[in-house]
Amino acid sequence: MAKRIFKPCIKGIRKIRHSKGYGVHSPFAFNLITKVIEEDFMYYAYGDIEQIRRNFLRGNLSRKDLNLRKNISFRKASLLFRLVNYFKPSSILEIGTAWGISTLYLKKAHTISDLTVIEPDHYIAKTALDIIKKSGEKIFLQEGDPWMEKLSSQMKKNPDFIVLHQFKSGIYPLLLELFVQNIQENSVLVIEGIYSNKKIKSFWEALKTTDKVRVTMDLYDYGIIFCNVKLNKQDYVVAF
Repeated sequence: MAKRIFKPCIKGIRKIRHSKGYGVHSPFAFNLITKVIEEDFMYYAYGDIEQIRRNFLRGNLSRKDLNLRKNISFRKASLLFRLVNYFKPSSILEIGTAWGISTLYLKKAHTISDLTVIEPDHYIAKTALDIIKKSGEKIFLQEGDPWMEKLSSQMKKNPDFIVLHQFKSGIYPLLLELFVQNIQENSVLVIEGIYSNKKIKSFWEALKTTDKVRVTMDLYDYGIIFCNVKLNKQDYVVAF
């Protein structure tokens, strides 16, 4: 019971920090907060994707399915859309997928981006592929083992924009080594669930301290990392 009370309180207090760009002097960070993170414009693609969710996914995921991988909320999915729409990466790597819905939000934001999905779970991958086919989008999805080898191969291609969905905590030490070795100048990383457990939080904190990382934004539900060498080293806590 204490956790259920404590988390909303913490998130409420956090909204004081850098809300509406308050106290942020960096033009890069200020524009990102005010024009992307806090933007509430309803893009036409939102309705198309949410219609697919309603028609083919809503009500079809069991509790067991949702324990395997959460169904991404509109709030979090639309943030992914806005980030991709803002940065317009030529290549996107999604590690895991929220049943295909997160993938569609990434793709629809910048349709000419080369989007690759690595999904270790066969059932999630199959469901996601069915959802993706409904949209008519062309997305490359690799599934199953050896998924770390597949991920390593894709990371070496230097994707511009990387989304890491939440996984079981045991995988994060391996992911840390892979990320530190392969993230590149100008990479953007979005990491889900940075406060979900100690292993993920440690992963997030370790990444923040690496030399390649310049700016981080802690949104509680997501952590965002920017590796642009032109940016001054800075960590932000941002209302979301």
